[in-house]
Amino acid sequence: MREAEFRDWLTAEGYGQGTVSTQLARTRRLDQAYGNLDELGRKDRFEGLRRELSYSSNDKRSGKANPSQLEIDGDLYSNLASYRASLNFYERFASAADSDASEGDRPDREAVLKAIDEFETIGRDAFMSMHDFADRNITYQVAHNDTLYPSKAIFGVAHKYMPGGAARNSKTCNGTEARLHLEKLGFEIVAEDDATEGGENAGQRDADKIRQYVLEEYIQPGIAAAVENSGR
Repeated sequence: MREAEFRDWLTAEGYGQGTVSTQLARTRRLDQAYGNLDELGRKDRFEGLRRELSYSSNDKRSGKANPSQLEIDGDLYSNLASYRASLNFYERFASAADSDASEGDRPDREAVLKAIDEFETIGRDAFMSMHDFADRNITYQVAHNDTLYPSKAIFGVAHKYMPGGAARNSKTCNGTEARLHLEKLGFEIVAEDDATEGGENAGQRDADKIRQYVLEEYIQPGIAAAVENSGR
């Protein structure tokens, strides 16, 4: 598995350190138990592995043994749901990384400056909403003329200012790619903690991260298991 790149992607997507560490630990165990995750993804988009990790509420009630190659202490139902959720994280990362545009398709400095001009012209709320970017949990920002802008959104929108280009949105834009490419163009990238250390919104951001962690670690695995059971 591409552990370093996966870590960077999770961080760039705005996930907290606890979530990053948890997802790395789980995907690392999957990689060790089943072999290279990237090869499994190329083979069948992880469908075979998902089947091995499948464990329904009926399986739990009947006391079915652990169907996976993972050594698991505790509740099989919730643990395997969590591993499936982690696999989904890795699939999203791999899909984004493998579909990255070639260097020639990435926006140049002039296109980035035009995206910044658009941001200033229509305002932050309209810019983020129009181009389908969530204005929360922003980990990295790009600095220009003493002002900070969300790096992933600026990078995504800059694509439309290239010949024949079209803007990317939050689903088609990779945060790690955005940060690295903007740095290559000479822009300063500022991490959230550096930009807002001690700021008045720190408490709200921490609360948002806690909610995000609960959603990813507990609610989403439960929903995934419920949906899986409904189809049985």
